[in-house]
Amino acid sequence: MEKKHSKVFAFGLNHQTAPIDVRERFAFDAESVVRELSELQVRASVEEALILSTCNRTEIYFCAPHPDPLVSFISEKGGIDRCSVDTYSYLYVDQKALEHATRVASGLDSMVLGETQILGQLKDAHRNARMAGLLGPNLNKFFDVTFSIAKEIRSKTAVGQSSVSLAGATLKVLRTIFPEGSQQRVLFVGAGEMIRLCAQHLSNAFTGRMDFVNRSIDKADYLAKKYSGRSFALSLLPEILRFYDVLVTCTGSQVPILGKGAIEQALRLRKHSPIVAFDLAVPRDVEQIAGELDDLFLYSVDDLGAMVQQGVESREAAATEAEQIVKGRSREFVDWQSSRMSADIVKTFRQFGGELAQQELRKALEALKRSDDPEEVLHSLTNALTKKFLDRPSRALNSARGDDRKKLSDTISKLFNLDDPI
Repeated sequence: MEKKHSKVFAFGLNHQTAPIDVRERFAFDAESVVRELSELQVRASVEEALILSTCNRTEIYFCAPHPDPLVSFISEKGGIDRCSVDTYSYLYVDQKALEHATRVASGLDSMVLGETQILGQLKDAHRNARMAGLLGPNLNKFFDVTFSIAKEIRSKTAVGQSSVSLAGATLKVLRTIFPEGSQQRVLFVGAGEMIRLCAQHLSNAFTGRMDFVNRSIDKADYLAKKYSGRSFALSLLPEILRFYDVLVTCTGSQVPILGKGAIEQALRLRKHSPIVAFDLAVPRDVEQIAGELDDLFLYSVDDLGAMVQQGVESREAAATEAEQIVKGRSREFVDWQSSRMSADIVKTFRQFGGELAQQELRKALEALKRSDDPEEVLHSLTNALTKKFLDRPSRALNSARGDDRKKLSDTISKLFNLDDPI
């Protein structure tokens, strides 16, 4: 039976292919991603795997003979039929997968062209895959090349220049609502990189109090001390929400942490003074129906998407230059794959020849023990080896037709260098 060689696939859905209500169905919890990777190995028949899950995308890079088991597993996880998953997702293989991964790592595929946060997230995903024991030779080489190309793009092009981040877009919205230097009170929920970036942006533009809420109070304390604010446990969020004009939330919760009822109560206690809320999480932290409240101005990741397009024009030339780097260097992984496959074939070929030789050698030794004529034994050994070694390629050549026969003839001639007499 012919051995099926494994390929590297990139399967995913992102802000370009799926709306947020679909993306959040497929988001992986950062705290359980190592366990999820192990489940992939068992239930989706993958040999190697890496999960990248951010607010804008969920992607799985994996090594397997065929992608169907994994796509079916993901369909089941999201509770969406396979046809719908195919509609919202993309699937690349080998070189195309590497080109996609490189575009992701270098920010070419981001909602914010050239943003740098995604590279750190991809490296975190790489570490998680290694912890789960699911980084093998294929994905190790795949991401070595990916990170190398991304670094070259960052150092040789201007892709990341003038980039407007989601944190920057949040600040831009607030500036259209509140005047510079205003005293609005801001409550941050979460303590991840997105929250840290938003806090940094807002601290430079607003002089109001900034407080922090997080499930881990130690992380909230750290940020609160940095920005001279206060920290609270997540359980207190519904109680303290009424004291804040701006809410910025980005946690890893798989269910909403703020429902419509809690926000409605906070607005009533504020005498309907509005709250501006930025829900930067996927899955979302704020119950979607809360957006219907008159005094809540709720922005999701996708709502901010159009705003971060400013500055794209100035980076389009750099993006074109970066694409040339991607195309030029993506063959590295494919060439490496080919060399590994060739090595496997050579090994199998040598093993095949060795087994034939051992079979005929045993027969020759038995004949010599019977005192057969040594010269006849050697002739028989030579004839048997020649016949058996050439039998399979001869039959394949004779059974081939048309272009296949010509290709096979040319291959045999090249392999044995038949144009050069012995």
